[in-house]
Amino acid sequence: MEPCRLALLRNAFGFCLSSRYEGVSLALIEAAALGVPCIATDCVAGPREVLADGRYGELVAVEDPTALGNAMARHLADPAPLLQRAQASFLDRDRLSMTSAHARFAQAIEELLRV
Repeated sequence: MEPCRLALLRNAFGFCLSSRYEGVSLALIEAAALGVPCIATDCVAGPREVLADGRYGELVAVEDPTALGNAMARHLADPAPLLQRAQASFLDRDRLSMTSAHARFAQAIEELLRV
């Protein structure tokens, strides 16, 4: 990530991923690794893993703009809870590294080969 974009994201008040379908979003990974408060739709794959089932950010239902808006409004009204989860994400950012991803892929492949 280029330094200017990194600084901009690092100083963001929050990050919102409103996808209907998503793989593993690099933008969400970057925000979570930087400790930016994250709200994401709970798509088929990706956001739930990046946000550790909601431990590091808020997950809302896909196709539910009211839930997404409510999550954003809660963060604007009281940023402390989501900031706390974002700080925990920053402290555990190694889980988002390429080394960690490689280890999880290798483990998944090994499990598939055992079947």
